[in-house]
Amino acid sequence: MNQIKLRVITLFVLSSLMLANLNLSGIIPVMAQASLPATNSTSDGSHSSSGINSFSCANVTEITPTECAALVAIYNSVHGISGWMVSTVPCTEWEGVICGSGNQHVVSLYLSGTGLTGSLPGDVGNLTYLEQLGVTGTNISGGIPPEIGNLTHLTGLSIAESKFTGSIPPVLGNLTQLTILDLDDNQLTGSIPSQLGNLTNLVELYLQDNQLSGSIPPELDKLSNLLVLALEDNHLSGSIPPELGSLTSLAWGLRLGNNQLSGSIPSELGNLTKITTLDLGTNQLTGSVPSELGNLTKLSILYINNNPLSGSLPTSLEKLNSLYFFYFNDTDLCEPDMPEFLDWLSSIPQVKGTDRMCGIATGTKIFLPFVRR
Repeated sequence: MNQIKLRVITLFVLSSLMLANLNLSGIIPVMAQASLPATNSTSDGSHSSSGINSFSCANVTEITPTECAALVAIYNSVHGISGWMVSTVPCTEWEGVICGSGNQHVVSLYLSGTGLTGSLPGDVGNLTYLEQLGVTGTNISGGIPPEIGNLTHLTGLSIAESKFTGSIPPVLGNLTQLTILDLDDNQLTGSIPSQLGNLTNLVELYLQDNQLSGSIPPELDKLSNLLVLALEDNHLSGSIPPELGSLTSLAWGLRLGNNQLSGSIPSELGNLTKITTLDLGTNQLTGSVPSELGNLTKLSILYINNNPLSGSLPTSLEKLNSLYFFYFNDTDLCEPDMPEFLDWLSSIPQVKGTDRMCGIATGTKIFLPFVRR
């Protein structure tokens, strides 16, 4: 007679076991039953398969039952996470779960991979000691849970490159410890909440590649520590708030391209003297280019293309000696017919212009008929 060995307990991913016609003797070890995969959860965070408990938060000592139940709810809602629910030590063996010293509380949670679907449940708001939450590169959809606004210890929140829909919850403005907020490349709609202006510790704000509409809230001028503001590739409208000119810490970029912004380019943007990228391209901006942009001597990228801008490019732009990309094509702008300016323009490695020359006499701009060169 053959017997079933206790080593069967290592079959964590066993979905069926056929024992017919084997002439076995003895009993099936109980431990084999305990290792069957979990399929159903209960309100106390336990998991069961065919009525047999195989995972229960009651057996988890590393974190609190509330946090364990929250992780179980997330597991169920996103239709399973590799490496979860196969042990009772989430802090050390569950992928993407990081606990603080001495464990007890989850301080970081990272979910990634296109295999994750479903939605992010509001139970995530019960992980109240979280400092980092990342959900990136997934097929998770649905809204951003407003319960995330309870996670007041968060310093980093990235819900990006996924399929989240709905609006940005205004309660994210409660997360005043945030230094990074990244919601890019989803399907978010609605307006940018003015409450994001409360996040005065923010260093990076990424909202690009969504379907956001409405105007840019002037309250963002409170983000005095911001290094980058990325709002490109949305449906934003209205004028560029001149208040953005007070974001003098901006160094990595002000990116507003590919929206529906109108009005003139605020001269106050000339105060952003640390900035290296200014993207205003593909909007509906009108008027002239303010001479104050010549103060942005650290610029390496300047896009003002695909706008109905008009007039002469200001000669003050000659001071932009670090410029590598300068696009002003598909506008009504013309180039000053001045040797110094034209030499400067020709020194820029990547230029897309209008091939229009304009004459300047005694400080008055004179626009000559367009001649194709």
